[in-house]
Amino acid sequence: MPAPLEISFIEFLRIFKDNKASKSESRFCFILGAGASVSSGIESGASLAKKWIKTIEEDITDVEFKKWISEAGIKSESPELHYPEIYQKRFQHNRKSGHEALMCAMSDKEPSVGYPFFAQLLVSTAHNIVITTNFDSLLESSIYRYTDSQPLVIGHENLAHFLNSSTKRPIIAKIHRDLLLDPKNDTEGTSSLPSEWQKPLKQILETTHIIVVGYGGNDGSLMDFLATLDNRNGIYWCKRESSAEALPEKVTDVLKQDSDRIVNIPDFDGLMIELAAIFGCATLLDKKEINKSHIIEKAKERAEKFQKQIDDYADANKASSNPQSTIQNLASDWYDYQIKVGTTEDNNEKDSIYQQGIKDTSHPSLMGNYANFLKNVKKDYDAAEKHYLKAIEIESDNANFNGNYANFLCDVRKDYDAAEEYYLKALEIEPDDANFNGNYATFLSDVKKDYDAAEKYYLKALEIESDHAGFNGNYANFLCDVRKDYDAAEKHYLKAIEIGSDHAGFNGNYANFLCDVRKDYDAAEKHYLKAIEIESDNAGCNGNYANFLCDVRKDYDAAEKYYLKAIELKSDDANFNGNYANFLCGVRQDYDAAEKHYLKAIEVDPDHAIFNGNYAGFLFSSGNHSSAEKYLQRSWDNVDSGTDKAQILELYFYGYAHIASKRKNAETELLKLLELGVNSLGFDLSQNVDRAIKDGHPSPGELRSYAQRISGI
Repeated sequence: MPAPLEISFIEFLRIFKDNKASKSESRFCFILGAGASVSSGIESGASLAKKWIKTIEEDITDVEFKKWISEAGIKSESPELHYPEIYQKRFQHNRKSGHEALMCAMSDKEPSVGYPFFAQLLVSTAHNIVITTNFDSLLESSIYRYTDSQPLVIGHENLAHFLNSSTKRPIIAKIHRDLLLDPKNDTEGTSSLPSEWQKPLKQILETTHIIVVGYGGNDGSLMDFLATLDNRNGIYWCKRESSAEALPEKVTDVLKQDSDRIVNIPDFDGLMIELAAIFGCATLLDKKEINKSHIIEKAKERAEKFQKQIDDYADANKASSNPQSTIQNLASDWYDYQIKVGTTEDNNEKDSIYQQGIKDTSHPSLMGNYANFLKNVKKDYDAAEKHYLKAIEIESDNANFNGNYANFLCDVRKDYDAAEEYYLKALEIEPDDANFNGNYATFLSDVKKDYDAAEKYYLKALEIESDHAGFNGNYANFLCDVRKDYDAAEKHYLKAIEIGSDHAGFNGNYANFLCDVRKDYDAAEKHYLKAIEIESDNAGCNGNYANFLCDVRKDYDAAEKYYLKAIELKSDDANFNGNYANFLCGVRQDYDAAEKHYLKAIEVDPDHAIFNGNYAGFLFSSGNHSSAEKYLQRSWDNVDSGTDKAQILELYFYGYAHIASKRKNAETELLKLLELGVNSLGFDLSQNVDRAIKDGHPSPGELRSYAQRISGI
């Protein structure tokens, strides 16, 4: 196999200049090794290996040492190639000492000049992903210190699922763990890459161009993994120009693609300064007036902010008998309170903790979480809105605050124009966030009825996070109810259940699909019961199973039990009241109780086409024509002509049956829909037929025929 081509530093920089000039969508990710930390005063792996092997030689006999060297295959001229074996031998009798030695090697080390420029590059460009075998915190501390961003630091394989190329903030993936999380140094820990890393790293490394800096390839985990990637882009493996040593054979074995290159660079610091300059990152230093440098201006800005906060506090508490103690208490971190909230099941105690935390910290994240709690648990909507708005006032460009407030405006206030404004603000801040795209898709579908736009956002959410159960489930509902693409819908229902098999909603929705579309009633009942087993107090699952028992099984006593359970759990739900009203009217013939629930459904959702239409039908069958026509018109005003064909068919039937002036046109339109195969199976129209005939309908036979064709009854 021919050796990989070598290119100069200038040629390498030209690649980035071209990337910027052409506004290319190609992205680079960085693999960082210990060599990148040397200029910050942290010893390299090679230096530590040489130091430790001398100690080992001092501590054991010459015979034992030579035997160990031979068995481990360690060569005296290149001990760094066996760093894990040397570390393991050196600290075999006290692992804690090994960890402490690393802590000592990295303590009090300041990032070298390249790190602040590297931090700027990661924050201000799409090239924001770093995969590292290092344990130190030089890079993340530089991002915190020299930018306004916060990195996502993934310091343990159990957090690897958070590694996602769509995340806009800088990502630092520490594949050998963070220094504080039991880092991996020995042969067992570094010989293979944990399975948790493999899927997310594969997705990253196969979709970006890879730049390797300061990494000698002396562990089996990452090197073996790189060797398995057949569909990756080119690797640019950087080595110092001043080094006369050739790259190890195991490195050149990995560099087997035509697009792989060896790059001669001055050093890590020089590389990062040049890259930051190419992409126009902020100039950190003003060589003419050092006191006006960016890093000093930012430090002054923070210092002035903190000083003002202290001054304001001191002024507000000048009467305190012990101000020093009070100031110390004020330093509580908001997340401590959030953790306390999670330790109790008592909602009143949660409420008290939130209030105390907000009083002590005034932190917008705690306010936002409290707003969600007030909305979802306490149902105190005015207080919830107050806290949503306060959080947004403090941090207006926080996507979560805007997105959660949008959900509140949509679900609670029904202020759809305002909700859309906040959905769009959240997406403007974080356009590649799967949740914001998915929530806006549901809003566009259910509220705006803009189905093409909704599908665009559903697909964007699934593109970002294809294994999200909720997005698959919601898109399945959309494909079923709107697109009528039942095979595609079933695929996404099954995907949602595969991911979230213990989720009541996914099982319940699939049960509806199996019942209404596939007519596989036994399978449907299995999933209805599974949903209720998972979450017996889920109102939707109880209500849907009640419909199934009523319409399919004709088990009316059991159906009523589940209708009542659903209403007990969620008395202000329009669907449960409306469906129970249909049951009371058609099955129990308890018309007074039915009317009570029809009116309750309309009170909750006055513009709902189906509830108004059903109540109109009820009033027509009762002989109350004047009121019936009012609700019939309200149903027409709100019905979706694109998707609610069955509802439109029912409305035309009411017109044909009960309104003489509209009978001819209603019959014409009714026949068109029937010829298209539209129906409303199981929807009992017999009482309307009886009332219309009693009122003198001119064509009783045709009236009965149409009712039977519509309902199948």
